[in-house]
Amino acid sequence: MAQRSEHERFTDGVEACHAGDGAGCYEAGMIALEWEGRAPGATEIALANFERGCDAGDPASCRRLAARWSAIQPETAAIYLKRACTLGDRESCAPQPSTEAAGQPTSPPAAPPAAAPQPEATVVSGTCFFVAKAGIAVTNRHVIDGAADLALIDARGRVHAARSCGRTRTSTWRSWKR
Repeated sequence: MAQRSEHERFTDGVEACHAGDGAGCYEAGMIALEWEGRAPGATEIALANFERGCDAGDPASCRRLAARWSAIQPETAAIYLKRACTLGDRESCAPQPSTEAAGQPTSPPAAPPAAAPQPEATVVSGTCFFVAKAGIAVTNRHVIDGAADLALIDARGRVHAARSCGRTRTSTWRSWKR
């Protein structure tokens, strides 16, 4: 039996990804990472596939996104690790290494003042696409329904404040404007 080419494996992964298979998204993302330096936009293609995979419930895709963001935006990495943990990836549930300098003594955190317990914020992620240079992005309605705050993180890791600016009557799309 002949081995499938990298392109065939990528195409199969993308097709599986679009059918909702998170593992297919992960496979396509890993192949795209191998193309870095050889194909324009390879990193963005990989990240988009990992995001789709994470959204589809693949913990490996969430963990890969966490690794990508760990040095750039630790808060974003923590969100992806929490998602991977929620999806059953025990490695992602482990406490993360401290960012304190090596050799520095660590002291326990000060006890917080007694206060009424606050409900924990829920972080939801999803994919979107831009439809205008003015910064209008479209996503599924369920991604942002009930959200108190909205933000977009682009492929370069920049965070943009967002707001809901409308929805269609019959579809499941809602727009965000930066």
